[in-house]
Amino acid sequence: MARGRLGRRRMAVNDRYVESRKRFPPPLRGFLPSGPILSPVAPGQALANSSILQRRIDTYLGIAAGIAAPLVYASAVIAGGWVTPGYSHLASTISELTTAGQPYAEQLDDVFVPYNLLLACFAACLPVSLSAARQTAIRADAAVLLVLSLAGVGMVTIFPVSAPGLPLTPTARMHIILAAIASISTMLAIALTAYALWQARGWRLFTRFSAMCLAIVAGSGIWTATAVAGGQPLAGLAERLTIGTFMAWLLAFALTLAASAGRSRDA
Repeated sequence: MARGRLGRRRMAVNDRYVESRKRFPPPLRGFLPSGPILSPVAPGQALANSSILQRRIDTYLGIAAGIAAPLVYASAVIAGGWVTPGYSHLASTISELTTAGQPYAEQLDDVFVPYNLLLACFAACLPVSLSAARQTAIRADAAVLLVLSLAGVGMVTIFPVSAPGLPLTPTARMHIILAAIASISTMLAIALTAYALWQARGWRLFTRFSAMCLAIVAGSGIWTATAVAGGQPLAGLAERLTIGTFMAWLLAFALTLAASAGRSRDA
């Protein structure tokens, strides 16, 4: 009798869920399970449905963060260069936007930090979102992206770069070290992603794009290092080629993940 009452209660919950689901707009409705969320006879199935729903939420949270992160970063760089007097996108590095004395350094810090937090959120959701990938590689990839986001936070908050023409301070030297860590992490993240997803269904085109991005980042990274060290007039362009390639890769990664999640939902 108790089992019968439990079954009736579960059926009532399912009926309320189905009616509530109809109130969501169609785009959001697709993220929710279409069938009953509780089984009248199999409590274990209800737990499985709950796990699927949580995994789907984590996946789309990571996708949203991965799409937003490069857009936030690009907006900050473009707007910062526009409002900073004497700043050149061709000659000046991005870090110079937040050096001491710049009129909008604090405001730009308030944008660059959320970018790094979005990147960390995307990284944290990867192992759940890519269960079909090589898990050891994708977990290492997530860890590398987390290191990259931490280095980014450190560069814009605790260890800003010195203004051009001034001697290097210990803080500026630490900024250079973190920049080197970020550069290595960028290339390692792209390489690990390509390796983890090379044989995954629906990811072949993206892995080839990753290989191309890796080559560009490696080549432009060397150019950036020599241009910044030598004070060359195109140092800003070299850095933007490196970082811009990574931003394009990150956006493509998130969009491909969204397409993959859509195929899995429809399967």
